[in-house]
Amino acid sequence: MAQMYKNNMIVIHRGDTIKIPVDLNRGNISAPDYYDLKENDKVYFALLEPNQMWEKAILKKTFTYEDWVQQKESCNIEIDTEDTEYLLPGDYYYQVKLYIDSDPDLNNNESVTTIIPRTRFVIID
Repeated sequence: MAQMYKNNMIVIHRGDTIKIPVDLNRGNISAPDYYDLKENDKVYFALLEPNQMWEKAILKKTFTYEDWVQQKESCNIEIDTEDTEYLLPGDYYYQVKLYIDSDPDLNNNESVTTIIPRTRFVIID
């Protein structure tokens, strides 16, 4: 059974499925700035080995505006069986970024905000 802890650490059995709820908070805990996805915005998830660059992640997922609408304006990143069934048990890290196509805070230019910094993702057998 997959477990998510208060510090966002995830522990999952290899091959299990999990939905990771993500609050699109561009601020911080004491001053939250929640964001509703717009068309062309995306949420990116990456599963990484220790010290691995984002671009070379072993697993990447993209969550779109259409997903947002289907999930009734919430963001749940889904990890499927095939995403982890062949990974070795051990410590990995995950990270979640928000891409905004036309950010009103930046004169409608695009922006990228890290929503969840690199956080432990443990796979057990």
